[in-house]
Amino acid sequence: MLQIIRIPYLVSILAPLFNILQNIPHITKTVALKTVDHLTVENMILSFLCNFCWSLHGYFIYDITLMTAGIFTLATDVLVIILYFIYRKTKNIQ
Repeated sequence: MLQIIRIPYLVSILAPLFNILQNIPHITKTVALKTVDHLTVENMILSFLCNFCWSLHGYFIYDITLMTAGIFTLATDVLVIILYFIYRKTKNIQ
């Protein structure tokens, strides 16, 4: 019985962690290649809006895990957007 109770707790930790980590491949690839050919503006906007809404939802229901994950993921979304504007005119030459 004790293990069944811990599953929701484990999921409540893993889900925000995966949410925070989702932008790391975009960030590392953009910095390494110094190009944003692999990024789309639509995806960045949707990701930002999605995480903004999740953060607000966490605030409204007083869920600190959801708010924290949302804030950190919003930070990575903003970093991806900043990198996009820095490297948008750079073309990937392969």
